[in-house]
Amino acid sequence: QKLKNLKKTGNTMRNVILIRGLQGSGKSTLAQLMEWKHQYRVTLSANDFFYDEHHQYNFEPSKLPEAHSQCIEKFLKHLTLLSDPLRVGGRLAGEMIIVNNTFSCRWEMQPYINLANDYDFTVTVIDLFDNGMTDEELAERGIHDVPVENIQAMRSRWEHDWKNGNPLPPWERKENQEKTND
Repeated sequence: QKLKNLKKTGNTMRNVILIRGLQGSGKSTLAQLMEWKHQYRVTLSANDFFYDEHHQYNFEPSKLPEAHSQCIEKFLKHLTLLSDPLRVGGRLAGEMIIVNNTFSCRWEMQPYINLANDYDFTVTVIDLFDNGMTDEELAERGIHDVPVENIQAMRSRWEHDWKNGNPLPPWERKENQEKTND
């Protein structure tokens, strides 16, 4: 229903869709369906970073911060492009950027929310969580070979009520706590 409403209002709105869920919950599939079925403009994911030129997925945990930085950079690039009134073809109604990442906590979504608001895009969060599956089913279903232990860790830190979650990353919370203690 929410997606139908987005399409109806799409002729006057520019939208950012953040799809969150545990590994294997169907984030990538939903993003692809939305892009294909509704002809939306851009789909991004931190996982894109780990695909090589032969479309092989090569995950390296040490590069995860770089993957997320690149995803945010691409997001900003597309916000800027879609917001440029002088671009070829002008601004199109119903433009959309879809980002599908795990987003287990609010602070992981907050940079996208802030940037989207800065560029006057409407933000909608779609929460798949575990899509009704066990950790074992998620691990088996997922295309990135994420171990069950990692999925369990993601589940344990999951903010179901993300709107009331802390928007600050943990390291900034620590800095703010140290400043208030001084």
